[in-house]
Amino acid sequence: MDCYKKALSFAYAITPNLTEACFLTDYSYDEIINITNKIEFFEKVSLIAKKLHGFGVNKVIITGVYFDKYLYTVFYNGDKLKIFLEKQRLFLVI
Repeated sequence: MDCYKKALSFAYAITPNLTEACFLTDYSYDEIINITNKIEFFEKVSLIAKKLHGFGVNKVIITGVYFDKYLYTVFYNGDKLKIFLEKQRLFLVI
């Protein structure tokens, strides 16, 4: 695991999904996805992005961030944190 973290310092940008970002930062994915408060949820995700940036990555783009049936992308560059709403997650019942 440490070799992955060391390799991140050579990356200009990374685009992990939320599962991979949790894995790289030792956050519990199960704990994160069970947060029901939107503000608390995105505070945790922003901490994950900041921790990844702390490994030496210039730009962090966390994809696949689902909350309350919506898909988001989180961007952090050490200066700005941006959260983009991508689309509503649809479920088909057949």
